[in-house]
Amino acid sequence: MKKSLILFNLITSIIFAQPGQSSIPNAISFQGLLTHTDGSIYEDGEYSLTFRLFINLNDGTEQNIWEETHASSVTNGVFSVILGSIENLPGNIPSEAMLETQVGEEILSPRQSFTSVPFALRSYRSQNSMHAIYADTAMVSMTGPMEDTVQYALESHHSVIADTANYVDLSNQSSLTGVAMIHSPLEDAPNTFATIGNLEFRYNSTEQDGYIEVRTLSSYEHMQVYCTKKTSSWSPGGSGTIENYHNDSNYNNSTWNPLITLWEDDGWNGRVTLSYYKAFEGTMFTMGSGGAPPEPKSYRFFANIDGYNNVFIRVEYAE
Repeated sequence: MKKSLILFNLITSIIFAQPGQSSIPNAISFQGLLTHTDGSIYEDGEYSLTFRLFINLNDGTEQNIWEETHASSVTNGVFSVILGSIENLPGNIPSEAMLETQVGEEILSPRQSFTSVPFALRSYRSQNSMHAIYADTAMVSMTGPMEDTVQYALESHHSVIADTANYVDLSNQSSLTGVAMIHSPLEDAPNTFATIGNLEFRYNSTEQDGYIEVRTLSSYEHMQVYCTKKTSSWSPGGSGTIENYHNDSNYNNSTWNPLITLWEDDGWNGRVTLSYYKAFEGTMFTMGSGGAPPEPKSYRFFANIDGYNNVFIRVEYAE
């Protein structure tokens, strides 16, 4: 039976586009759906998936500039891989580069453009020191060598979104400078980041009962954190609990640190953990240590895990 591959969410997650390097990310979480032409999903199992990048040379030939192979599990037709996790992606990918995908022994066609347009990019050294993630959902259809017609509707399960293009700046007032979001399966969560201002946020575990971690893009930040953990109900009348926490936290750019630590067992060992349908939200702002107050910065965050093992984190930043 002929088969086809629908690839979606090329911008699932962006990993370590380090300052001073090309804006093309070093690794990309990449997900696709493998189906037969009648619309039925491909059989569950483990498959060899090979990805290659090609560029055209001036003499009319082509050059393979990158290649890696994954042994990937396919469940309900869906696979997930992180491109660049085995062989680093090139530091400067030409805009005309094309991505080729191979499943087992079969090379799918046509190749797809691997330009920076569908990627989430992060600017680290703009003149106004603003940091941003831009996102553009890309959906492409790839087929085997036989003629196919594929019509399929897919719902995105990942996103990395931020908008820093428009903001309000009033005299003597703070200005909203951006919003960053991630929506990721638990299995990808530790490598999926929400980046805004001078901070990166992530969920640290591939299972429930992990917690939110933070690190800086440069230097360190000393923040006061106020937050709540909420449970809720879908029954009429509602029910649930609200737990309130606060503490000050230090973040740096060399290690991930818990967003907030709590006093437990005679030490700062406590963590605010997340599980299904729990919501964790709050505010963090710059904290001084005597003398003149520091430059004001604030972040508002919301995080939860839904019933389908997906983590959602949203962060607003103002200064």
